[in-house]
Amino acid sequence: MATQPRPDLGMVEILAVQCGGAIDKDYPSKLYGYNFEVASPSVERIVAMAMGSSACDPSCQESAGPAGPTAGTRNPNPAAAAESVPDVDSNKSAVRVVSIYDSAVENGYATEVLAQTVAESATRRVLVTHDLPSIVSGATRLAAALERRRVIDAVVVFTGARIPERFRQSDAAVNVGIAIGALRSPTVAGVYISAGCLIIPAAAAVQAGIHVKAR
Repeated sequence: MATQPRPDLGMVEILAVQCGGAIDKDYPSKLYGYNFEVASPSVERIVAMAMGSSACDPSCQESAGPAGPTAGTRNPNPAAAAESVPDVDSNKSAVRVVSIYDSAVENGYATEVLAQTVAESATRRVLVTHDLPSIVSGATRLAAALERRRVIDAVVVFTGARIPERFRQSDAAVNVGIAIGALRSPTVAGVYISAGCLIIPAAAAVQAGIHVKAR
């Protein structure tokens, strides 16, 4: 009996969605500003570094809002424009980055906008960068929203960082790397959280301050 070839998950595009949080924070862009602010997506730099490239393609900038990519109100900081990370190895597909971060919205984004972004994405492998102290509630809300939309074939992995990616001691690269590893593996469809060197299903995750534990 002939067997179906297994898909090469290394060739599957990953959509990375920026929703805010410490992982993407940087020094204030305004003179005399005193609060760190969400800036350009850290996933771009992490993936570029891992693939041996420091360049990004500025022709693929896009953000997502209530009407999907390219719409919506976002942090006016021009450095926060999302860009696509190019392939360095032709055997690996790109990680495409979009931002739905909106500084005017509670929690920095709307769950329904994130659910719409996932539902309308051409790829079923999605990475979400998120505020760490509220990551379990964010992942749980998305799982419910996807269930209402009957999106049952997507693998979504949430991650964040205790320290911004811009800082040397940040845990961002480790968390993003583990998340991408799960997305590049034959993971069962569902919503997961990458934190503390673990991949935890959202339904089995417990928030403990900035830490996430399995039930």
